[in-house]
Amino acid sequence: MEVQPMIIHTKMDKRVFTDFSNFNSFRMNGRWLSLALFPVVMGAFGIVNLITDSRLLFYLFCAAGVAMPLLYLVFYHVSLKRQITAYHLDKSRSAYTVSLSADGIAVSTEKEQTSFRWDQVYRVFELDTCTYVYITKARAFLLPHSDLSQATPEQLHQVFLDYLPRVRLFDRRKKRV
Repeated sequence: MEVQPMIIHTKMDKRVFTDFSNFNSFRMNGRWLSLALFPVVMGAFGIVNLITDSRLLFYLFCAAGVAMPLLYLVFYHVSLKRQITAYHLDKSRSAYTVSLSADGIAVSTEKEQTSFRWDQVYRVFELDTCTYVYITKARAFLLPHSDLSQATPEQLHQVFLDYLPRVRLFDRRKKRV
């Protein structure tokens, strides 16, 4: 069954950008794992030093195990705030238009237009409020479900099912009964 072309006018705001940044940093790129493992490893080094009667190193390792992840999260939050300010995302603004068809994905902004065949899509992550279409591991297009004027999230999902291999499609939406 041929799906009709679907056009999505993506609007970007603080919430959409923050949700994507958190997803990309902590889930897609797995930084949550290093933030969780670092304190465990530092605590293990601290315990080894405590056993060998080196209390100073014990305290230093434990402090580093707590401080480093906290500093990372603080700097991440500050960086996110700066990007929101730099891109003027305090209020919603038009970002780009995405067109999905049998030929692939076409994306256009005020300044440029580009298109990708379906076999060029790296991965698609469908969440409850947004769908992220990754062209590469570092480049994604956001399709907020609130911007779907012509379709529903289920119809969008069907387009991806029709044109993408299942190994590239990750449906993370909460299952509806």
